[in-house]
Amino acid sequence: MLVCKSLIKDRYMRSPTINITNNIVWPTPHYMSLVPAEDNDEKSALVENCIIYLLSNEKLYGELQAFSPENSAFTIKNLSNQRIETYQFDTLKSLQLLKPMQIEHDKSFLEERAEIMFNPSEKQTYSVDLNNTELIKGYTHGYVSNKAGLFLYPQINAEKITRVFIPALAIKSFKIGMLLGEMLVEQNLASNEEITNALNVQNQLRTQKIGDVLSENKIVSSAQLAEAIAHQESQPILKLGEALKQLHLITEEQLVTALAQQKENRSVPLGQVLINMGVIDERTLHNAMAKKLGIPFVSLDKFNFDPNALRLVKAVFARKNSLIPLCIYKQSLVIAFQDPMNNKVIEELRFLTQMNILPAMASRDDIAEAINNYYGVSDGVIYAENNESSDEKIEFEMPEHASDQLGINDLASKLMLEETPLETFKDESIAESDNTLVQLVNKMIMDAHKDGVSDIHIETYPDKKNTHIRFRKDGGLKKYLELPSNFRNALISRIKIMSQLDISEKRKPQDGKIDFKQFGPAKIE
Repeated sequence: MLVCKSLIKDRYMRSPTINITNNIVWPTPHYMSLVPAEDNDEKSALVENCIIYLLSNEKLYGELQAFSPENSAFTIKNLSNQRIETYQFDTLKSLQLLKPMQIEHDKSFLEERAEIMFNPSEKQTYSVDLNNTELIKGYTHGYVSNKAGLFLYPQINAEKITRVFIPALAIKSFKIGMLLGEMLVEQNLASNEEITNALNVQNQLRTQKIGDVLSENKIVSSAQLAEAIAHQESQPILKLGEALKQLHLITEEQLVTALAQQKENRSVPLGQVLINMGVIDERTLHNAMAKKLGIPFVSLDKFNFDPNALRLVKAVFARKNSLIPLCIYKQSLVIAFQDPMNNKVIEELRFLTQMNILPAMASRDDIAEAINNYYGVSDGVIYAENNESSDEKIEFEMPEHASDQLGINDLASKLMLEETPLETFKDESIAESDNTLVQLVNKMIMDAHKDGVSDIHIETYPDKKNTHIRFRKDGGLKKYLELPSNFRNALISRIKIMSQLDISEKRKPQDGKIDFKQFGPAKIE
């Protein structure tokens, strides 16, 4: 018998308690690994002494016992009174680990695949503006930014670094790397005057009107533009583009092209403006961006793509977010982004693929061309070059209508790409058999039954923390799936419906039983 355990007491399921031992997971900077800078005995190697700065201006010295971003909490053994104390992130200004570490760079796997790659600088400037008006600044050897906060790796000396965590709740804003203009001036690649002129051009592009775009491209003359504006003023609700169309001065295709150019101009980055002005070339820009952000910039023209990486991300998602998977390295999916600082997209990818995401940078044109070359016309087929013959193609097909054949990650991807937010789902839609969430829950139960699992743990948390689903087998818990917080309520409601529980009761615990043959193809109780 399969039992799905989920004690639903109030709005959320019961959160797990923090395990005091062996519960410290600290991220490492991209393309680097950290090793202790000093030889330690076995006992010392497990001890992480730290300094804690609280928002109350209290300073504590302790031995870090547990660090749990998922629960927004950490536990220390206070060295002043030897007591075990747990603190929430909303009381924390910063936490610094005292054990010195050495950095080992690891970019060779990417260099082997890329014919042209611009390496990042070893360290970058950082500036963190806290909510209490304090400013923290310095140099860091890489960084990690996620929902929990900002992880920095400041330098102690030429060979050693330390590790610092600043919670997101304490940060007003932060900046990694010098501004592009400052960097180019510092390296004598551009003058102050050239940067100022480029900034003025960038500002003009952001405020450019549709009429200016049409006139500059000689689609309409100044006289025709004046005529259209007069026509528009006689009909105030009418947009200028529509007025030009009514006067038969432009076609629908010309209007669409001009609107796209106007939209593009408003988002033209300073680097592209400098290239257009002839101040710098693309190679200089790419090199500067890699050094600014501490993330390698790769040319995709002759990049050796990994087909197994390509199949993990749907074409529609890649096109929408201007990204493309490059390869898989040490359980991480390496992805080239036009904007590697977009944490929202990185978090979505982490959910969709259930893998750690390692960002690289590439130009928008390179990414667009690579998507066209390596993805087929349909989202279910991917074409990639075979290592042995460029004339052959590797094809991965996804069944379109057999949802029972889809893997759990495929269903999760489909769920993410649907337009309707799950917070707005009505109870009847959660009960529909063709709903993707329903299919995902069915798949979860069938996988658990197939694997001989004794319990399914659905662990939800408040606020915007992800929901974790784990399977218990032979006394141990194994991660199965992680879902974003906006799927939490719909998931709970679906389990309640299948268990014949009161879906409106959100406070008292309920006990139910699922007769799965009513919902899926297998006879499971």
